[in-house]
Amino acid sequence: MNNSKSIIKATRANIEQSLIADLTEITNKIGSGSKKLEKEIKKGSKKLAKKLTKELKVENSTEKVQETKPATKKPTVTKPKVTVEKPEKTSKKPKS
Repeated sequence: MNNSKSIIKATRANIEQSLIADLTEITNKIGSGSKKLEKEIKKGSKKLAKKLTKELKVENSTEKVQETKPATKKPTVTKPKVTVEKPEKTSKKPKS
């Protein structure tokens, strides 16, 4: 039992750090962050990691961590593609 608690605690910390890193990276791409935003990211990541690890079960025989519910898909941020059209070449000189 004690070992399963430590596994869940480590998993919670990993989830929290991963969320903080990903969200900080996204906010830096979008614009400059603030201390208030960083604090909210840390607070929200901690809450979400705690919620997710409450649903985990640990098998004692193989000590694998399994979720009871399917994981939610991580949102992805894509940069818009910018296309630049090249002007047509008109290198032919008119005949005189």
